Amino acid sequence: MGDTEVPVEPQRVVVLHQSIAEVMVVLGVEPLAIGTDLGEAYPYLEQRLPEDIENVGEPPNLEALLALEPDLIIGFDNLFEAQENYAELSQIAPTVGIRHGATSAEWKRTGREVAEALGKTEEFEPQLTAYEARATEIGRRLGVPDSAPTAAIMLTWDGTAGMRFDLPRIFSGSVLYEDVGVPLPEGLRETAAAGEWELIISRERFDQGDGDKLFLYSQSSNPEQLIEEIREDPLFQILKAVESGNVYTVESYWFNGGLVAANLILDDLEQLLLEGKDA
Repeated sequence: MGDTEVPVEPQRVVVLHQSIAEVMVVLGVEPLAIGTDLGEAYPYLEQRLPEDIENVGEPPNLEALLALEPDLIIGFDNLFEAQENYAELSQIAPTVGIRHGATSAEWKRTGREVAEALGKTEEFEPQLTAYEARATEIGRRLGVPDSAPTAAIMLTWDGTAGMRFDLPRIFSGSVLYEDVGVPLPEGLRETAAAGEWELIISRERFDQGDGDKLFLYSQSSNPEQLIEEIREDPLFQILKAVESGNVYTVESYWFNGGLVAANLILDDLEQLLLEGKDA
């Protein structure tokens, strides 16, 4: 978005996206306000932010922002371009536009850019390095690269075409397939190799993610009911992972996040796949 002169140690920071707020949580910096409603989609993050954090809205309410007297505003560049409010925000406080990127798999770069804007690169990098080392070790215990089980990640949501398999170019896939090293089921490899970040499916194509393990999560208005309906579907019940009892319902932090959510996914892998296994 151009050049922005930011304070050396900003104290009153407004962030306009939950992914940016998550980086601040990692860095131990409390945002003054946030520009999104965390709602039920990001409970793991809501639990880690101040209870009284103010929501300035999306697009942000300029009068509310002005009253808060921030010393730094951080958002994604694509939101600034869509809302055409970057110049107005910059008159309130120094405003930084983080590159949004093509997919949520770019969460590490997002983290680095937010840390740089806050002057806390030295605090962020060791935590990222520790996460990557942990992911590699979990992969080793699972048998990467030679004997690890294949695994699919299925997201469900409301609507007639509301299912997809996550691939390596999306957040959950970047953790499971890239960082841990778990292999994709055969039916998803061609789509992933073509550079796609998801595979939208109907219930007739459950078999494309027919692997040894299956992680299932939902972004629907009634996730428990929708997941139960899928589990009861005859076409779902013939999958290898179902027949072997290796289907795991996981939480919404698999959908999109940063270093906090990525470590929570590693927690799931340890608890669901490695608990009781020899190191």
